[in-house]
Amino acid sequence: MRLCKQFIEDLFTDFYSHPQIGKSSQVISNWERGYTSCIMPKDLQKLSAALKIPISYLVEEPKPPEKIITTDPRLQRLIDSYPKLNAQAKATIDALLAISENYI
Repeated sequence: MRLCKQFIEDLFTDFYSHPQIGKSSQVISNWERGYTSCIMPKDLQKLSAALKIPISYLVEEPKPPEKIITTDPRLQRLIDSYPKLNAQAKATIDALLAISENYI
């Protein structure tokens, strides 16, 4: 079990050897870096209580965004390349969408 990557740097730093957790800074560091293959449930409960967050936040990996399924390959290419487009290209797409709303 590995702790959420987003959680590691910001929140653990202040809790090294925190009395509520009852673990050394080395143990917590190993948790952070994923060197520990299994964190005991009681340790997760203590950590969750000390940080006032749900246990699920500690152990669940963020879900990747869902891929939009399209039947038109041109639309899929547009969706895949959209983040890389410059502002002018995005403005052109917005204008086309605005025009198309009149025909839907």
